Amino acid sequence: MASVGIVCEYNPFHNGHLYHLNSIRKLYPNDTIVLVLSGNFTQRGDFSIIDKWTKVKIAKEMGIDLIVELPFVFATQSADFFAYGAISLLEALKVSKIVFGSENDNLADLEAIAKCQVQNEDYDKLVKIYSKFGLNYPTAVSNALYDLTGKRIDTPNDLLGISYIKTILKNNYKIKPICIKRTTDYHDDVLNNISSATAIRKALENSIISPLASRNMLRSSSATNLYSDLSKNITDNISNYTAELLANSQKNTGDMIALLTNAYLQGQNAVNGNQALSLTTSSGNATTTGTGSTKSYSYGM
Repeated sequence: MASVGIVCEYNPFHNGHLYHLNSIRKLYPNDTIVLVLSGNFTQRGDFSIIDKWTKVKIAKEMGIDLIVELPFVFATQSADFFAYGAISLLEALKVSKIVFGSENDNLADLEAIAKCQVQNEDYDKLVKIYSKFGLNYPTAVSNALYDLTGKRIDTPNDLLGISYIKTILKNNYKIKPICIKRTTDYHDDVLNNISSATAIRKALENSIISPLASRNMLRSSSATNLYSDLSKNITDNISNYTAELLANSQKNTGDMIALLTNAYLQGQNAVNGNQALSLTTSSGNATTTGTGSTKSYSYGM
């Protein structure tokens, strides 16, 4: 029986994957569909947002006939190792073709680049030359391939497709590569009819994580407002009490000042009276002596 293989992470399953499956069914309505599926970890090394058993359940509900887990050692590796693990499994299962999404949708271009990397001796030499000029490895590879093929491919699904083809070429596998035009940008983070996994993960983050954070912020804000209200009430109460004390104090102080002023005036009157009495007494004890115009006074003791 003819069979067609696909390789996916389903992180998560979305309309793009459904489009992929429906396209395969239109092209090969009688073929058995074999899925090589990543487990609980993604190629980036992240945890999958859904566990592998849930992904298997979804795949079965979508009508996939056989599901095989891509071992962790391959599932979390670079494109070449990821592709080698997946294609080797499909080859071992006697799957006749692999169908993958492609931004370029030009199998001839992908095969030309793959053949250049595998068979052209000048490829490695050019990569080393560009690397010596300080270019990073992806840029060195891109420049070398452009020099040799006149083609520049840097989109993720195309690069993974090239890795599939390189695995087939290097190992003389019989499986046939077939590409289907990818309908959305791999990195597009806007939800639409056929959203990317990136867009869905971001939407989930915004709808689940962000509301939780917002709720916590609201709780924090409520607590802050409550504290502010309590502080204001306490401050107002203290201010009112202080004003009352100050009013009473001012009244008491005013009364005290009046009493002190009255006492001072009484005391001043007494002092003035004593001074007047003292002067009168002193005048009575004074004697006058002198000659001519000069007078001198002496006071008796």
